[in-house]
Amino acid sequence: MFIVKLYNQSAEVLHIGRFGTLQEAEAGGARGLKYSSTAIIYDGEMPVKLFDHASYPEGFPLGTGSY
Repeated sequence: MFIVKLYNQSAEVLHIGRFGTLQEAEAGGARGLKYSSTAIIYDGEMPVKLFDHASYPEGFPLGTGSY
């Protein structure tokens, strides 16, 4: 199950949505930018994708690559 949390500029959670697949969650995150400034998709507790009006309206994968 994938969770999409919508945040305002003060990092307060405005809405939480639940989706069965990552593709549905990505569509929900992109739609959520109409109502909030930031959306983050979680797979359980792990954040997997970030949507942001200013920098990443198409989404940015999280937790990939090496540090």
